[in-house]
This record gives sequence, structure tokens and C-alpha cells, in this order.
Amino acid sequence: MRDRAGIAASATLHLIDSRLSFHNLNWCERLDATVTVHHAEPALFWEFEFFSASGTIVAKATIVAIAQASVEPASPEPDNSRSEGKLSTSALKDKPEHSLALDRREIIAKAASEIIADKGFAAASMREIAAASGMHVPTMYQYVKSKEEVLELVYRWVIQRVHTNVNPALTLDLPAERKLNALLKDMITGIDSMRRETGVLNRETRSLSRPARNRVLEDYAEIIGRIGHLISEGVEAGSLRSTNPLLAANFIDAICDTWALRQFAFGAYDIEAFKEEATNFVLHGLLNQNAGQRKNTTRRRAKTETAPQD
Repeated sequence: MRDRAGIAASATLHLIDSRLSFHNLNWCERLDATVTVHHAEPALFWEFEFFSASGTIVAKATIVAIAQASVEPASPEPDNSRSEGKLSTSALKDKPEHSLALDRREIIAKAASEIIADKGFAAASMREIAAASGMHVPTMYQYVKSKEEVLELVYRWVIQRVHTNVNPALTLDLPAERKLNALLKDMITGIDSMRRETGVLNRETRSLSRPARNRVLEDYAEIIGRIGHLISEGVEAGSLRSTNPLLAANFIDAICDTWALRQFAFGAYDIEAFKEEATNFVLHGLLNQNAGQRKNTTRRRAKTETAPQD
């Protein structure tokens, strides 16, 4: 059961931040108030406005909290943090004090990605990012130490979502070419859900410090490596032509990114049409055209060998 804000009745609310500002310090015998609730999962934002009898705004207040669903105790499970799409390991999530901090870092990453997408990293300010996160600047500094760390947090948050998007197709029990087909469609679907974030990742790499850049590129290289491994499987099985698997994996990643980065060119097309054309384009380039010929030759030989002799 959920309330009108969409929060489960069994959820626990954890206070992140609260603010109160006075606009009129004159004495009032009576106050009226309005409240607006914004739900941007997992966060809830309450905005209060207090009015005097004459309609003058006396004060404003905001409250920010995170809703966490109550979960029944379960037996330990393997660490599947990659498939969870979060910013850390499941071992940390099992600890409430860590889980809450990680949720707040995720809120900061999401808010920062929007600000940076709009203004660019250089023009974005910590005050703006804190406000978009529903926090005071000092509160935000409890979870990130600097603006540069915020940018790395954005990269890691988005890259983790990419890991989540590619994981289902890469773990299918299917031939490599069919897994590749599913992978392309899943990647494009995922990129469609984070077009602005994809733009930030492709635009702001130089804004990262050298150590941070090395860390995020290493993390992203893991995704490219998994795609490359899938291509290698197809080459070994004979269904895909011989190629450089990592180079091909980077081509695939770039083709999928164009859906987000070139909306001025592709915006007139339906996403399903883009998926179809992209998968046909990639598979036509990678499929081993000789594989079908070899199969036909083998079938003809088998028929010849089993045909009755005159």
C-alpha cells in the first residue's frame, strides 16, 4: 500500500536536511500554510509556505528525506552490486549507516549531472548542485570533498548504470550473435534513458583530474572488455568474422552513443527504427559470411555421401 506521494506504507523516512527562513518577523495571531510534496525516488522534498491572515508570506521551510523500504531479513547472497545499478557493493548496502550515505551520494550525482549538462562543469557551482540535491552546501560536503570529486561521482554513477544495462544480454545462454543483437538493443534503450548523462560523459572527460580520469576510464574499459569478450566468443565459434574484439567493441559503444549525442540528426526517427538499423549495421559487419557457405557445403557433402550409388 502506498500513500499519495507514492511511498510504501512500510517505508522508513530518514531526514537529510531541513531549512527555515523568515520573510516577515511581525507578530501574527494566526498563520495559514500550504505544503507541496515532490517525489524524486528515493528522495522526498516538502516545501512549506506560511502566510499571515492578510496573505503575506511570513516564512518558508523545506524538508528533505529519503524513503527506504522495509525488507524482511534474508539469507546472505553473492555480491551482485554490478547488476543493482548502485554506487557501491551490496556488502555496504547491508549496513544502514552506509546505505543512507550512498543514497545521498546518488542524489548528489543525479543533481550534478543535470546542472553540468545544462551549464558545463566549469560554470557549475557547488551551491547550485547542493540546491538541486535539496541540501545545504555544508551538508553536501559531508559526502563529497570537492567539485572535482562530484564530477568523478557523476561518472561512476553513470558507468554503473551502463554496467546494469549490459549485464542481462551478456549473461544470456545464447549463441554470440544473438547475445550481441540483444546487447545492442539493451544498450540503446539504456542510453535513451540517460541522454543528458551520456552527453556529460562524452564532453567532460578533460575536466577530470588525471588520477580520476584514469579511474573512470579503467572502470569503463571493463564494459568494453566484456563486449569484446562476447565478440571473441563469436569469432571462436565461427559465427563472427575474425576481427580485433576491443576495437569492434568500441565501435559498438560509439554507435549506441550516437542515439543520445546526435538527436539533431536522429530525433526524427523512432527509437525502434534506430535499434533495427544499428543492429543490422553492426551484425552485417561482424557476421562471418563464410559460415553459411561452409554449412551449405557440409550439407551437400553429407547428402552426397549418403546418396545411393548406381
